[in-house]
Amino acid sequence: LLIGLLTAVISVSIGVIYGVMSAYLGGWKDSLMQRIFEIFISVPLLPVLIVMSAVFKPSIWVIILIMSIFYWVGPVKTVRSMGLQIKEETYIEASRALGASNARIIFKHMVPLLIPYAFASIERHVVVGSTAGAGDSAYGNDLCVCRVRDGQDTEPEAEDEVKKMEKILRVDNLKLYYYTSKGIVKAVDDISFSLKKGETLGLVGESGCGKTTTGFALLKMPTPPGKIVGGRIEVDGLDITPLSEGEMRKNVRWEKISMVFQGAMNTLTPVYTIGKQMMETLQEHRQMEREEARKRIEKYLNLVGLSGEVVKRYPHELSGGMKQRIAIATALFLEPRVIICDEPTTALDVIVQAQIINLLKDLKEKLDLSFIFITHDLATEAEVSDRIAVMYAGKIVEIGRNEEIYGEEGPCHPYTRNLLAATPRLHEKVSTLSFIPGAPPDLLEPPSGCRFHPRCSVAMEKCAKEEPPLIEIEEEHMVACWRCKR
Repeated sequence: LLIGLLTAVISVSIGVIYGVMSAYLGGWKDSLMQRIFEIFISVPLLPVLIVMSAVFKPSIWVIILIMSIFYWVGPVKTVRSMGLQIKEETYIEASRALGASNARIIFKHMVPLLIPYAFASIERHVVVGSTAGAGDSAYGNDLCVCRVRDGQDTEPEAEDEVKKMEKILRVDNLKLYYYTSKGIVKAVDDISFSLKKGETLGLVGESGCGKTTTGFALLKMPTPPGKIVGGRIEVDGLDITPLSEGEMRKNVRWEKISMVFQGAMNTLTPVYTIGKQMMETLQEHRQMEREEARKRIEKYLNLVGLSGEVVKRYPHELSGGMKQRIAIATALFLEPRVIICDEPTTALDVIVQAQIINLLKDLKEKLDLSFIFITHDLATEAEVSDRIAVMYAGKIVEIGRNEEIYGEEGPCHPYTRNLLAATPRLHEKVSTLSFIPGAPPDLLEPPSGCRFHPRCSVAMEKCAKEEPPLIEIEEEHMVACWRCKR
């Protein structure tokens, strides 16, 4: 029983950690680790036993060593498969953005979720190991017979004009491409915009147009196999484009720019209390006493309308609205200058949505924050944003102040006009719902010229041949359309 228990603990620990590391690191590191794994499972046990018998004096520790070396491969495939799923969870991306190192994410946010599987593996290995220990003292014939390879086949309007002129964020010619087996997906393709101090810039467009990808690009966190291949991102006067991952994690993310993630209710790791998760972020970025850190956490929880008692609760004990407020508090408590809100009211009922929107507006005035507000909801955008940037197929096609987009004359670009026409109006009688025919283009092979021309009802011959530049047709109103002129 002792042989089986010790073998199980050692081999399962190695197998679980190896499988999780392979899944999380990905890329060439994952490929290399899988090749090593395949070599191990292909080595026959009997010749190794014979060699080990000749080299080492037979003992219980040698048996444990040999069994651990061979049994650790058991959980790897299944753990890796589970790890690949956990890796895509929002709370893993949030932990990385909050400044957690790869080791902390692996050991604190992924491995604990695999403990139930580890216990199951331990039970199996205790049985097998006990059988081996009961055999012949010179390693025992049962050891060869009982080898198991688990999972081998599984796979404010402005108060100060000078303040309003200060640009807290500037993006120039940003490009983020996904390098896939089918080709290059130009998800964000040569976009430029700026954000002023104390301003909210709305980012709107259909699904798949590059809004969320732009948000992740501003944090320098492209989802693999995405890469930032061009452009410049300047946050609070600092060009972050050439910075390393370590510099971004320690000095930029959550220090200068933070994010409330899409589906923010899923950004909390289920096995830790709220206080433990918020404390982890402070420990990564600030050298402060525990009591000082606790007071800061409570301050920002109170700021978003929650009591300090929330720190003792687990995520499953909270409502959707409470989780959303915690996500906002977490984005604020290191006092960054820019906050990216990616669909912050998604999956919330209309009453809670209104509360969250009002909360963001209050925080903007109290803390002098600048927001990028990503949403599909043009009505919500009109409520919270000072300027609107409209994206289509990885491009920004129009940027303007609220009154220029939503005013009597309306926007200039045909796509923006169609988006507004497709938005239901509460106080107007509508006999037929308006829609935009067709679908957004495949960004593996985007259309030539203006990317909207195949769906545009006013397209000209020139639109299909030449891409229109983003030009300023009036102060702070920029459009990329051949029909819109200065």
